[in-house]
Amino acid sequence: MAHIADSIFIQASPGKVHAFAADPHKWSSWFVGLGELKSMEGDNSPGTVINHSYLMAGVHIPVTTRVTENRSDADGSFHWKAENEGALAGWMAWDYEPKDDGTLVQFQIEYAVPGSVLGKVADRLFIERNQERAVRHTLENLKQLTEA
Repeated sequence: MAHIADSIFIQASPGKVHAFAADPHKWSSWFVGLGELKSMEGDNSPGTVINHSYLMAGVHIPVTTRVTENRSDADGSFHWKAENEGALAGWMAWDYEPKDDGTLVQFQIEYAVPGSVLGKVADRLFIERNQERAVRHTLENLKQLTEA
């Protein structure tokens, strides 16, 4: 499994950033590679099931995302986590922590690329590097949209 982690500081409150970022209806507008929401069962609380697709190497891959955590803490931070099912099985986690009158956003994703040993080599050489760039661009998009 590949693991990617990155973070960014956003000059907006954790509540504002989390409310925008955790809304699956908005994901395709800022999350690089995610297609339009196809269906959603639930209110984004744990157990919610979200169907969408992810564009990787020119191929639309169906993904089912199951929310496992969506909570706020007394310190003003928010945490959202989900498991991805399908060809890109894995998980992703978002943490929004108050910092210096803004929000430190920390993102982690772990995924498996389908296929044989050749698929794993392709992941290391090509896909993972592209995904690292996509994660960085995704965080920059989130920053731009929530600071506006």
